[in-house]
Amino acid sequence: MSFAAKFLQQSQGKDIFYVVVEDTRQKLAWYYVKVQPGKAHAFEQALKGPTDLALWGQVLYSGYGEASPSNIRNIMKQKFGFEHQG
Repeated sequence: MSFAAKFLQQSQGKDIFYVVVEDTRQKLAWYYVKVQPGKAHAFEQALKGPTDLALWGQVLYSGYGEASPSNIRNIMKQKFGFEHQG
């Protein structure tokens, strides 16, 4: 499934991204994606248009809605040291 990003934030010093997208049914969804090493810049560029997130690395967590729930944000903070706005 292809998506175009509505919101994107990268972890500091890691290749983990928090991405909010609108899917092909115009439904908002959020993803934490661990991008393959050395491909962070190309991933950011790819998100300017439709792309398949799984082609860029591992989807760690995902769900529907405008933002990830607090329990997932806590897991991301504890496991990966990743905090984000939005």
